[in-house]
Amino acid sequence: MTGDVGTFNELSREINKHHSGDVINLTKNYYFNEKCDKNSVMINIDNITVNGNAYVIDGMKKPVMIDVSGDNVKISNFTFVNALNNQNSKSMITWRGDNGVLSSCNLVRNIAVNGGAINWMGNNALISQCIFIGNTADFGGAIYVSGSNNKIIRSIFENCYGKLGYEAVY
Repeated sequence: MTGDVGTFNELSREINKHHSGDVINLTKNYYFNEKCDKNSVMINIDNITVNGNAYVIDGMKKPVMIDVSGDNVKISNFTFVNALNNQNSKSMITWRGDNGVLSSCNLVRNIAVNGGAINWMGNNALISQCIFIGNTADFGGAIYVSGSNNKIIRSIFENCYGKLGYEAVY
């Protein structure tokens, strides 16, 4: 890890100092540091946009997640890699809020029980123009969807594996 790098705790603080209606433009990569980080970055603010500006969020093969519970949250332009959540049903991104949008993101080498990269429980979601590579789960190698009226469009799935079924999306 070289250059401008932050921890998951720093990412949580950066996001949670904002308010409904704000647009957050991140300016560095974030890597999980087990010496100082909690396992989750919580996004519980409604009507917020987080632009990753092509930066990386790296779980470092630990049981980590981005936990989105706010409604009308938009997340774009990130690469999410290396979450290892094989002990529970959380994924790199666990999305509980309604009317969420995930766009122009890469989700690579994430492992979980339900949805290797994403466990989407919210309703009225849009996943658009995302690339999923090498994600693994028991059900839904890349995405596990349990909410209603959710759409996945213009996205690519490569080498995603559902051990017990549904290779890419459950």
